[in-house]
Parts: sequence; C-alpha cells; structure tokens
Amino acid sequence: MGKCFEQDNVFPIILRLIREQHAFIVEELNKIQQELPRLEAIHFEINRKRDGMDFITHDLLSSAMQKDTEGKSIIAKARKRCPEHSEEWLADNMIQWWSQRFTVHSNQWSHTVERKEISGSWAYRPK
Repeated sequence: MGKCFEQDNVFPIILRLIREQHAFIVEELNKIQQELPRLEAIHFEINRKRDGMDFITHDLLSSAMQKDTEGKSIIAKARKRCPEHSEEWLADNMIQWWSQRFTVHSNQWSHTVERKEISGSWAYRPK
C-alpha cells in the first residue's frame, strides 16, 4: 500500500488521459494542417512527427489530471492520506511514479505508450 495513493488505481487514469489528450492534440494539429497549402502541409507533417508535437508532456498530463473528474477524485483521496502535499504535488508525483515504472521496465502499459524526453521531462503518446 502506497503512503498517499495506490498505483494500480492511478495508472489506468493516466493512460486514459494520455490517450484523450493525444486525440485532442492530433485533432487540433490536423485542423492547422488542413488550412495550409499542400506543400506547406507536407512540411508541417514531417516536422510534426520529427519534433514529437503530439507527445503529452508531464506538465500537460499533470494539468489534465487535476482537471479530470476521476483524476480530481483520486487526488482528493490522496490529499486526505497526505494532507501535507498540494494537489499539484500529488498529481506530479503520480505521473513521476508512472514514468519511474517505465525506467525500471515494470509498467504494464509500456507496450501501449511511447515515452520520449522533451526539454528535460518525459512525454508520452499512444503507440
């Protein structure tokens, strides 16, 4: 049992948020791309894939966790167990544990999510 939260309860929420945020970003990038002339659109698509524009950064994921109904609920429960920590700290910590499980190769969802370091922080997208 974790001190503030149970990873088994939190990790499925993180996975869902990665998928939802990714779908939203891809939809927005597609809208931008549709407004571009053909050659610019091709160049945009190449850069988008190269630069990893569709990865969900740690900060974006933490923010989504704090706004999501299920995420807010699990953060509130964690806050009751660990009142010394803020909601932001707890959301960040949950995501840091998710990432740590990738590092030690014990995240059961690592086969469905790609992880990449962007500007010194881990970011994620569905495979």
